[in-house]
Amino acid sequence: MPTESRLQAALSRHLGSEVIPFERILQLFWPILFDTTMVAVMSMLSSSMVSSSGEAAVAAVNMVETVNLFVTNFYVAIATGSTVVVAQYIGHKNHAAAGQAIVQAVLSAAALAIFVAACLIGFSQQVIGLLFGGAEPLVLGYGRTYLICCALSYPLYSVFQVSLGALRGSGDTKASMMLSVMLNAVFLAGNFLLINICKLGVLGSGISLIFCRALLGVLSLGYLLKRRPDLQIKLKAFFRLDMAMQKRILYIGLPTALEQVFFHGGKIITQTFIVALGTVSMTANAVANSIFNLTISPGNAINVLVVTVVGYCIGAGRPDEAKRLLVSLSIATSVIHVLLGLLLLPLLPVLIIPYHVSPETGVHIMNCLKIVLLMIPLSWPYASLFPSGFRAAGDARFTSLTALVTMWVVRVTLGYLLAINFNLGIEGVWLAMCIEWVVKSLVFLWRLRGDRWCRHKLIEN
Repeated sequence: MPTESRLQAALSRHLGSEVIPFERILQLFWPILFDTTMVAVMSMLSSSMVSSSGEAAVAAVNMVETVNLFVTNFYVAIATGSTVVVAQYIGHKNHAAAGQAIVQAVLSAAALAIFVAACLIGFSQQVIGLLFGGAEPLVLGYGRTYLICCALSYPLYSVFQVSLGALRGSGDTKASMMLSVMLNAVFLAGNFLLINICKLGVLGSGISLIFCRALLGVLSLGYLLKRRPDLQIKLKAFFRLDMAMQKRILYIGLPTALEQVFFHGGKIITQTFIVALGTVSMTANAVANSIFNLTISPGNAINVLVVTVVGYCIGAGRPDEAKRLLVSLSIATSVIHVLLGLLLLPLLPVLIIPYHVSPETGVHIMNCLKIVLLMIPLSWPYASLFPSGFRAAGDARFTSLTALVTMWVVRVTLGYLLAINFNLGIEGVWLAMCIEWVVKSLVFLWRLRGDRWCRHKLIEN
């Protein structure tokens, strides 16, 4: 048998099943990979544009992004719940119920986003002052401007997030890819026009954010209504609350939301002592995060894929296949990131160039990225893919509790000790994050050995 045929047979055996063949998994994976990579690339380009307004602008945007992630994960958690429910219904061949789940998730997420946006806009100055009062006045001013713009974008962005999650859960990863790439392309074009041409700086980036999220929120909802007749979604369905379906979505979404609240709350606390380290460390953290998001793109793509794959298997009544594919995909992710790390290490100085940072800042960025490139293959896949698979099987409470404990005990507490007490600075924060991955990996490997994670009943037969 030719080598290529043997490789294909091995991949089909280890990364495919009766429920979802390897060829179908690849069909789902490529659009997600393209999506996550393009999002990371466009984010890097956008950050480099903001950097033209100075390091204070970069620090402010990154500072607010921490709050932004904290808030948006309320409704992203609802989107996660809908993704799991939709994937299980699709695996169970009940497309109409999947459509009902999407509608109810949109209603919940949009209502929550409107409430949160109103609170943040009304108390923007207090929020910025309370969390980041130690930053320079210029950073604080930029931060408040960007926070208000982010809040204005929340309502339709929540619709966009739920729509993308639903499309991925239903296996329509090409559509989710196109919509996501469009969002980031419009944002990038808006940044170029408003920052580079109109010289509006942080305000320009904020206006661009509002426009792209509003546009794509409308387009994504229109796609579900017009292009997915199999889901049987009607406009009038958005005026009816289905409490039974809400309960199924929130069974996954509520623990995930609570996890994200405390998880990103921990990141905000971490950000406060990064602020105390000074603008150089704040900027280094922002740029390193931007490049890190690019390096982790393949892993993030497989992480998204895991929810659909495991959801299909659980919905089809095959938890054994769910477990096998979860392990195989995690190992494949480790292998991919070993190869990617070897490729990216010598390119790090080149990746930093577009950000226009000082030599001192550049050294810190390089140190942080070297730490994560070493640790990603060893621990990140098992710390990230396993909990995604568990949630897809309905095991949201355990994964959320584990994430909460490790975040606060390891990343926040140890991060503070390493950064402040042991004078490791921003590198200590990143080292603590990697140690947290190791601890989570060990806990989730233990959980995987049993079968309690796949014995939850989420959908009706």
